[in-house]
This record gives sequence, structure tokens and C-alpha cells, in this order.
Amino acid sequence: MEAPQGGAADKYVGQEMDAILSWKPASHVALGTGVGYFMPGHFLKDTTPGDQHIFSYLFLNYVL
Repeated sequence: MEAPQGGAADKYVGQEMDAILSWKPASHVALGTGVGYFMPGHFLKDTTPGDQHIFSYLFLNYVL
């Protein structure tokens, strides 16, 4: 897909929703997992195929 002639008509990229589960096994450590859902906005729909995406992730947070 090519860039729109004269530039993009809109700058709204999209928005994301997340669901997160976290566990704190110690006061300085947090572990977790989540799933995200990205909904493309007008900019991405105009300049890319504009697909929606679902993704999962893991995280570790360690506080010194």
C-alpha cells in the first residue's frame, strides 16, 4: 500500500485495551502476564491494511 497523495488525512493512530494479571512474590518483585487488543485508527487504516491485533506478553518488575 502506498502513502496517501499529499500526506495523511488523519493523525489518529488507534487505541489499545489490556487485561493484566500480576503477582507479587516479594516486596521488590512483581511478575505478570497480559493480553492486549489494538484497534487501528484512521491513520493506520489509510496507510496500512489496518488490521486489528491481539498480543500477549509477560513481564518482570524488580525494584532496587
